[in-house]
Amino acid sequence: MILIYFLIGLITSILSALPLGASNIAVINTTLKQSAKQAFEIAITAGLAEVILSYYALHCNKIIADFFNKNLWVQIIITFALLGVG
Repeated sequence: MILIYFLIGLITSILSALPLGASNIAVINTTLKQSAKQAFEIAITAGLAEVILSYYALHCNKIIADFFNKNLWVQIIITFALLGVG
């Protein structure tokens, strides 16, 4: 089961990395105009920034999940709101 989760995560991360973002374009541009060493430095820095952002997102997700688990009234309001919209 863990292997399936790993493969799903691997495939989705590869697919999500396909669209070119600002850091990917900067790496390509730097490689073509300057050197691969400078492009590698940009890629490492962008990777570290992504790790920090993902850690922050996981931390905030835990806070929000705890809030929803402690407040049943919020769950009820969201349930009725989604049923009303649907």
